[in-house]
Amino acid sequence: MTMSPVIPASTRTYRGERLPNLIIAGAQKAGTTWLHHVLKTSAHLQNPDTKELNFFYREDFADCLDEYAAHFPQESDAAYFYESSPNYLQPVTTERDVPGNIARTLDAPAVILLFRDPIDRYESCYIHHIAAGRIPYEPEITELSDDYLLTTRGRYATLLEQWLEQLPQTRSHLYDDLDDKPALVHRVMGELGLDNDIEEAALEIQVNTAGQKLKQNNWPEMPRLASGLRERLRDIYAPEVERLQRMIGRDLSHWLAR
Repeated sequence: MTMSPVIPASTRTYRGERLPNLIIAGAQKAGTTWLHHVLKTSAHLQNPDTKELNFFYREDFADCLDEYAAHFPQESDAAYFYESSPNYLQPVTTERDVPGNIARTLDAPAVILLFRDPIDRYESCYIHHIAAGRIPYEPEITELSDDYLLTTRGRYATLLEQWLEQLPQTRSHLYDDLDDKPALVHRVMGELGLDNDIEEAALEIQVNTAGQKLKQNNWPEMPRLASGLRERLRDIYAPEVERLQRMIGRDLSHWLAR
């Protein structure tokens, strides 16, 4: 689906300090870390001193805007100040409303959400929690669990609807698009209304690879989803994938074909 470029968002000042006008979030292990590091090589974009601030996930965010602004080098004249926090893409609840918090605090910021095959995401996130010591190591993953929102975070259509309701300027991209990194970066920069000054050499950064995890954790082998669990997840996510296809105008049938 062809999208026209967004109009660059204004930047709200807080006591004379600039706050972000671009927010990047998305499914866990969907490429947000890669995109964060690639975009910071552009002269048009300024990232904070710390990745994954998770500021709008905090209950006290409204009282801590001085702290938030302090993460950004105020002397920069970049067109966009941006924050990347994958953890923002969680269900809206009465206790926590991340897109609402963003909408009420920032001036119509540009928003980029990244999605990946929800079944692969479940496997990757399960492995992440094994590595963090929250779940015991096992070479074959057989458990269907919603601990740590393992299943819920793959209900992308529902999550995207919640963001679009309060941040209709939200744009969506796919982990699949990393197969052609130059095209993805060109598309993102175009949507932001920026000339693409990012060198292709900057696109080859490697983050969170399976080989790194295997070596760091000294596992005998990487955990893998059992085929039976993969089939159960396919049934769970099929309605969400079909809705997401319609919402973003992309063919996602391959997510359910394996």
